[in-house]
Amino acid sequence: MGAFNSRGLVYAMNCYVAAMVALFIALHFELPNPWWAALTVFITSQPLAAASGAVMARALYRISGIFLGAVAALVIVPSFVNSPELLIAAVAAWVALCTYVSLLDRTPRAYTFLLAGYTVAVIGLPQAADSPPLFANVVVRFEEVAIGALCAALIHTLVLPQSIRTNFDANLDTVIKNAQRWIIDALSIQATTVAEQDLRKRLAADLAELNVLAANLQFELGPDAVDKCVVRALEERLRALLPLMTAVEDRIRAIAKLQAVPELLALHLAATSR
Repeated sequence: MGAFNSRGLVYAMNCYVAAMVALFIALHFELPNPWWAALTVFITSQPLAAASGAVMARALYRISGIFLGAVAALVIVPSFVNSPELLIAAVAAWVALCTYVSLLDRTPRAYTFLLAGYTVAVIGLPQAADSPPLFANVVVRFEEVAIGALCAALIHTLVLPQSIRTNFDANLDTVIKNAQRWIIDALSIQATTVAEQDLRKRLAADLAELNVLAANLQFELGPDAVDKCVVRALEERLRALLPLMTAVEDRIRAIAKLQAVPELLALHLAATSR
């Protein structure tokens, strides 16, 4: 997103207003680190050029992650505070588990597990030598992050919001056109060219981006539940197209290598391509 255009100026204004509101609230309640609330606004506002659905999703996942990490810190640190070796091993195991789960989840929801992992190290380890105020510090950090995330979500949603739908529609058009070209190429008996292979790599990348956009579209305030279900179903069908077309293409190439393509099959492929 360019900096010197209407969308960029609105984005900068929303970030500034949200950060100032979060900082004011944190100072009003005399939180020890009010700058964490302001910093959280900028961290939450970054995905997809601050489209309202993406910021709402980012805020929800950030609050969920900090909460899960805070609970883990309250369990792990007091349990192993007298055994530094076990404490380090427990924190390492928790971070590894959260990282593993985040890699299994290819949606923006993975951010929750990433944040839950390093929150234990950021919050829990500094308090290992002085465990009594651990609960108070965990609660304060959660409050600061929650204030910043909520302020970012509210400001970007209410003040000149930008919808993900525009980006989704543009990406969907590109994916459908590339998928049509791949289907035609796959039904051809000719060998695959380098350009066709590059096209398929771009299609896979576009489908990954479409998956992220579809996941964030669920948090848009505009589309109703039916539209969201249709979007998810369409995105799943397009993803299923990749292995299906690869299998069809491999079969056709194998038949062409072993023997002459039967006339009936050639006619069927030509009709399907048309």
